[in-house]
Amino acid sequence: MQRSVVSAPVQWHVLCLITLLFWLVNTSAQASVNLSVQSFRINLANHTEVLEDKTRTLTINEVLSDSYELRFSPIRSDVFQLGESPSTYWLKIQVDQAPQKSQQVYLQLFGDISQIDFFTVYKGQISSVYTGTDRPVSSRPVTHDSFLFPVQLNEDSPQQFFLKLSSKDAMNFSLYLVSADQVIESVTLTQWVNGALFGLFFGIALYNLVAFFHWRERNYLYLVILLFCSLTYQLIWQGQLIKLLPGLVDIEDQLGQFILLTGTAMMCLLVKRYFAVENYSHLLHRFFAISALMASTAAVLALIVGHQFPPLATHVILVFIGTAVFSCTLIFFRRGTRYAQTLLVGLCPLIIALLLSLLIALDFIHLQPYQANWLLLTIASLSLIGISYAVAQQFHHQRALLLSQQKTTPTQEQPLHKREFLAHLSHQLRSPMNGILGMSELLLDTSLTPKQRDYIQTIHHAGNDLVNLLNQIQDISKLESNQLELEEVPFDINALVETCLEMYKLSAEQRQIELISYLHPEVPRILTGDPSRLQQIILSLLSYAFKRTDTGEVLLSATIEKTDHSSQLRFIVKDSSAGIEEDECQLLLSADIQNIVLNAQRNSSIDLGLVLSRHLLTLMGGQFGIESEVGEGSVFWFTLPLKLPDISTQDEEEDFDFQGIRVLVVDDNETCRKVLTQQCLALGMDVTGAQNGKEALAILRTKAHLNQHFDLVILDQNMPVMNGMQLSAKIKEDSAISDDVLIIMLTGVSFAPNSVDARNAGIKRILTKPVTHYTLKTTLKEELTRFQSKQAEYQPTPASLQSINSLQPTVAKGSILVAEDNPTSAKVIRGMLAKLGFEPDIVYNGSDAVEAAKGHDYQLILMDCEMPIMDGFEATERIREWEQKHGHSIVPVIAVTAHNLSDQKQSLRQAGMNGQLMKPIELQDLKDIIQTWLHTTAEH
Repeated sequence: MQRSVVSAPVQWHVLCLITLLFWLVNTSAQASVNLSVQSFRINLANHTEVLEDKTRTLTINEVLSDSYELRFSPIRSDVFQLGESPSTYWLKIQVDQAPQKSQQVYLQLFGDISQIDFFTVYKGQISSVYTGTDRPVSSRPVTHDSFLFPVQLNEDSPQQFFLKLSSKDAMNFSLYLVSADQVIESVTLTQWVNGALFGLFFGIALYNLVAFFHWRERNYLYLVILLFCSLTYQLIWQGQLIKLLPGLVDIEDQLGQFILLTGTAMMCLLVKRYFAVENYSHLLHRFFAISALMASTAAVLALIVGHQFPPLATHVILVFIGTAVFSCTLIFFRRGTRYAQTLLVGLCPLIIALLLSLLIALDFIHLQPYQANWLLLTIASLSLIGISYAVAQQFHHQRALLLSQQKTTPTQEQPLHKREFLAHLSHQLRSPMNGILGMSELLLDTSLTPKQRDYIQTIHHAGNDLVNLLNQIQDISKLESNQLELEEVPFDINALVETCLEMYKLSAEQRQIELISYLHPEVPRILTGDPSRLQQIILSLLSYAFKRTDTGEVLLSATIEKTDHSSQLRFIVKDSSAGIEEDECQLLLSADIQNIVLNAQRNSSIDLGLVLSRHLLTLMGGQFGIESEVGEGSVFWFTLPLKLPDISTQDEEEDFDFQGIRVLVVDDNETCRKVLTQQCLALGMDVTGAQNGKEALAILRTKAHLNQHFDLVILDQNMPVMNGMQLSAKIKEDSAISDDVLIIMLTGVSFAPNSVDARNAGIKRILTKPVTHYTLKTTLKEELTRFQSKQAEYQPTPASLQSINSLQPTVAKGSILVAEDNPTSAKVIRGMLAKLGFEPDIVYNGSDAVEAAKGHDYQLILMDCEMPIMDGFEATERIREWEQKHGHSIVPVIAVTAHNLSDQKQSLRQAGMNGQLMKPIELQDLKDIIQTWLHTTAEH
């Protein structure tokens, strides 16, 4: 019984041991190499066993001992991917079936392994070879771009080979057993392919180098550097550079990263210049500049820091900038930029190579390392061919256009120099033009029929256009001969912008185009520069915008653009036209001053004034650009260095505190509303916007109920449904809007109402659109100062408020007579009286006023001075005569007039009037009149 219990476990252990030995023998048999042919190339991944030495101290003799024999394990994969590890790895390859006769073969390793120790074991004898990427090239047994280890296979017995591998990088490599004929064939093929690629790219680089020295086009230089970077990297990858310069073996990795990053920087500069991105987007221009700087800095660091510079950083920079370059090219292609398609096709292989490298790194595609490197390098190299073709095509096409223009340019075989000839011609033409313009201007001041006036205005405008053309041609001549001189004088930028806008106000109104201006509050009022040239540039941009805009708006804005070291004045002219085609933009941005007149004749889209302005800005140290999309309008911008006068010539103005002023901006045009809102916010006011009269009334009533009354309303006259005059009258007559409010109206030149109608509607001031920030600030300061001082002057005391309130129950209804022929003014006065708690009687002429005064015992009469049938003066005289004849008490008569009161004081006294109110009537003035005269009447 005891014997059976003990023998069962022993039998079980023996069975397990036999199974394990059988598995090991079977595995070992699978890992060995059997040769059956004379010519072969065998992947050793499935025929190799591996041992990890974490201590890195094992020797070949220890590995050959019995204690380590069974520690090797097979690699169950088609590739060697040992990863990044501090350990040392031992590989064992055993050839069991020897050839029929002795044969020399090669063990071939593809990969970057820092240290490789190769051992051959035959009949107890050990031979060794020590090489690797960290060791001299001379240590390699065979000069080749891979590691080739010659071994002799004997026919009498099996042989073992051992590889001891250690590396600072990931150990991903390929290992083959190759016959001699296969090595010779692969070396020959490799040499042919390498020679063909190297020769092709060297030829392209040499062509571009010659093109650069011949044409002086910088893109050729960038391309040459990019191609030489590619050639150098091929030499490094193929191991040829180390053969030529063995001293570089210690910095081979850093040199490879330096070459890749330098090429990436050149790609950024090339694409930036290829598309001239500075003319389209400042943001894109800065992005490419920063990317090129980043890649260049990383390239220098890769050389300085050495092995400490992470290869992953190089890979990230390459992928990021490559993707950005491709995306930028795709954007320009979608915008229809010429030559973008060619460059896009050229960049496609590069993007394909980047995607393949990502898929290989993520193990979605399985390739041997040397195969993957060859594939990626070949595909990426095709991009250089495409990019070179795109650059050459763009340059030669532009040069062909230039040559065709030069062929048609007339030769200068005149007896006089061209500049002198143009100056003489200009002088001869100006004399008759002076007569045409002067006489047409005098004729416009005479009485003409509408048709005659239209004819004369057309003649006058055409004459001005011809004078402007003469000035432009003369400026072109001066620019060609470098004779154009610029002034440096102080000038008022607000006045200059106002002058430019004044020239286009009438034209904008006639064509129903909204002309808008915005000067940022940070823009100084007094600057130093050439005001006449700046005005010429602004007028040229406005002229071009108006030529292309049929409906919508034109915006002129000026802001300050600050950088780390300086500030610039930035002007923008934005229109709502159909936009400009990409080809036209390129022509406007690249038209040469020497052929400007010819270009303008051949292409109507080229504007002389615009191209001349671009050259003037270059001379003034500024920049010019165009941003346009078809169907989205155009933006013309330019920048100039901000120059302030040495001694401040700013007028010392008393600052007005706009803080706390509540303003309502009413305009149906969204852009105008936004500009006015920004101008008021810049002054520190509390701004609310409304897009029509109905919305404005609702806001005013709501705020009045919340006791948050508005101090100021800025409204547009030309609004649909309810115009500015109607809105102003409704504000004044609305009893729900209990507090007085200052009303400023904006209008066009033609749509401006006369001052009497505006005052009748309660409008205090009329400004012609567009309104600059300085004009708006000055106007609001004047009116608010006057308005607030009057409110302070008439600030009611508790006793005066009590006296007015005590009068309302007895004299509220029917106690006041209003004689006013204008219905709007009558509504305004009635509304204001309603706010004070009075309900007046209204008559519309002087005759009715006399009859009403005779038939009713009024305590106060508000009499308009100018009315039909009988004016206010005569009506007052009739009332005084009737009072004297019938012994009636004298009723106070207050004159209401829209004219200057000082001119009518004598007439007021003669008619017997007791006081006066100036239109537009302000609530405080009306309160004071009621308090003075009704209280006096009540006492009597």
